[in-house]
Amino acid sequence: MSPFDGLINFLTCQFPFLKDCYFSFVSDENVLYLHCDSTEHWDIIYRSRNQLASLDIGLKNIIVTRPKGSNVWIKMTPGNSFE
Repeated sequence: MSPFDGLINFLTCQFPFLKDCYFSFVSDENVLYLHCDSTEHWDIIYRSRNQLASLDIGLKNIIVTRPKGSNVWIKMTPGNSFE
């Protein structure tokens, strides 16, 4: 299992709604891209953005994309609680 596969497995276990998204990783920028075709899943990710941002998983950003819609740029802030 590659580190990328391990990261995806971790994220999909913690956030099951991510299983229907497509993942890509840009190692030069240390950015994870999530592409969601479903508006429903995109809405759930948007509402969970603070939980995702607080994870200490070695990323600078997570960018969530969707067709015909705005992207969400999640800046990683490990250890911060946004509750």
